[in-house]
Amino acid sequence: EKIEKFNEERDWDQFHSPVNLAKSICIEAGELLECFQWNDNYDLDEVKEELADVFNYCIQMSQALKVDLMEVVNAKIDKNEKKYPVEKAKGKSTKYDKLWMEVFWTNLSCHQNDDNWHENIKRRNLEAAPLA
Repeated sequence: EKIEKFNEERDWDQFHSPVNLAKSICIEAGELLECFQWNDNYDLDEVKEELADVFNYCIQMSQALKVDLMEVVNAKIDKNEKKYPVEKAKGKSTKYDKLWMEVFWTNLSCHQNDDNWHENIKRRNLEAAPLA
């Protein structure tokens, strides 16, 4: 409500099309990244300012698109849980498409002398992960 009131008082909603908001999110994300440019010494107050700007524009984007932000965030987490199951992804930063291939090749090499290797892989539920 506070964001909406702020924009209404200034008549800025006219500038807040989804494309302009997407640009603003990227610009502010770049300013957030700039806080960490060249080293890990950062000013926490500056980081908080830029983080707030990014979040502010994300909220405005969800309002412009009439999207429930918490609903889409939770849906994305649900999708990521399927793409990155704990037993395959824990402690790894590998992207999901490579993660599944890594698991596949590891299991394939374990069964290379096994005549029923493909049945063993199926039994272990190593089918391809759903694409995103």
